[in-house]
Amino acid sequence: MSFKFNRGCWVESNEVAWNLLALKGGETPGNGSKENSLKGSRGFLAMEGRIALARFLMDKFGHRLLAEKVIQKLVSRLNRGISISYETMKELGVSGACARCDGEAAEGSCCSTGLENKIETPLLLINLLLGAKIQGARLREGSCFFLSSHGCTLKARHMLCIDYLCPAVQEQLGMESLVQMQRATEEEIRSLFLLEEEINARISQWLKSEWQDSP
Repeated sequence: MSFKFNRGCWVESNEVAWNLLALKGGETPGNGSKENSLKGSRGFLAMEGRIALARFLMDKFGHRLLAEKVIQKLVSRLNRGISISYETMKELGVSGACARCDGEAAEGSCCSTGLENKIETPLLLINLLLGAKIQGARLREGSCFFLSSHGCTLKARHMLCIDYLCPAVQEQLGMESLVQMQRATEEEIRSLFLLEEEINARISQWLKSEWQDSP
């Protein structure tokens, strides 16, 4: 599955089997009768379904995950990395440039409808672990599900959202500032990757253990 967002950039989106882990054996997030309404047109979980599943897994495993020392360290590293990224974006004028583009450009910003298709359940769960509040409906027509008038509502962003800069911003920054921006986001990207890997491994293990123990 693929989608196109503004500035003519094509992005591949792969719904992973992880999204359906908690549905095996009839265990569903919320009312099982709503399962079909939570699925997209191709049978994958729609965004509402991914959010519901993330909340379900947070309720089920959140305390257990946060009790793991390696998870605690990675959450701390990710929070630190996010702060560094945002501070550098503000310092270099990236945040201001994106806000102006969103408000003034006829085609809107790069954060347009369809970009949310990259956001899968593990990343939503990480946001809940970080204390982010995830809304249940799109806030702005024509924009990414998670874009508000004040910017992204997610604390932990997809790697594309961290790393991508449109040609206009790249030209504005110049090579020296581009390198500074890339270095500033290294900690956020690395810790996000490691944290998602740890969470995937633990939840997969815990769910499999539950299925094996069930009659």
